[in-house]
Order: sequence, then C-alpha cells, then structure tokens
Amino acid sequence: FVWNANAIIIDWAGEYKDWVKQTGGKIICLGKGAYLNLLDLGGMTPYNRVKQVMRTLSLLTDIDSYPEQKRLTQVAIEEAYLRHKFKMDVKEQRDELGKPLTPPTLKDVVKILEEKKEMGTYEFPAELDNAIFRLKEFTKPGQDFFAQQSTINLDKLVSSGLVDIDLSGLPDETSR
Repeated sequence: FVWNANAIIIDWAGEYKDWVKQTGGKIICLGKGAYLNLLDLGGMTPYNRVKQVMRTLSLLTDIDSYPEQKRLTQVAIEEAYLRHKFKMDVKEQRDELGKPLTPPTLKDVVKILEEKKEMGTYEFPAELDNAIFRLKEFTKPGQDFFAQQSTINLDKLVSSGLVDIDLSGLPDETSR
C-alpha cells in the first residue's frame, strides 16, 4: 500500500476484506458471485493446461489411483478444447474474426463423458460412471465456482494494486 505495489491476499476466512476496502483495494469473493474457470488458458497452450488441470485433480482427488478414469478425463478435457475450436499447441486462440475464443468449462467435459456413456459402447461403464461422478463434484449448482466462465480477469487482477481474494464463501477446504 505504501509503495503502490501490486499484492494479492489469499484470504481463507474473509478477515482482510474490510481493511482492503478501506485502502481502496479490490475484493474478489469466490463462491459469492465470482467464478474462475479451471480451463482458462492463462497464457498456456491447451496441451499444457490439460496437464496442469490433471495435476490439480490428482491433488484434489484420488484420480491417480484409477488410471482409466484419469485417461477418460484427460481425453474429455482435450475434446472439450477441440469442440470450442482451440488448437492444442497454440497459446493465443482467436476465431476467424480475430476475437478470443471462449474456453470450455468442466461442465463441457462432463457433457462429453455423459455422451460417451449414452452411446453405451464403452467397455468399462463403471470407470466412465466414476469419472463423471468425480467431475460432477465440481459442477454441482452452487458449488460450480471453477466450472463456469470466469468473471475474474487474472491478467488485470495481478496489476490492480491491493487485491483480496476472499475464499470464505467456498464450502470446504478442498474448494479453498
């Protein structure tokens, strides 16, 4: 604040909100109207983002213990990017008019897996059901903080002075 530097406070309990408001900073309330799409590229290629998302799912769930579910999930995430017209090895993604492409969400990934299930041709239906269940934990209404289009521009966020990312509205430690 004194040196007019950029700083982000990861606020687990919402205890810094009032102070940040008083200093003229910005408050981002995840779980209370602010969303962060887990599949936003953030300057990465879709291939690299898929790897990062899979590592995140490994930390948050036990997906590494189920290689077939992990494979199904990874393939579905890649398919979601392709359906949204993304090139998997390109950082800057634009349509034919030069507008930035809208990234897929985890809800799109679940839809792809559900379509595969409806076809009824997959030889391990229990693995497919469990892959769907695992992702649906992040897409349930009211708990889909990371499965909707972002309301937060991360590029602007990191250059906005003092920012409080309030995580107190998230339902549990896994979400935080």
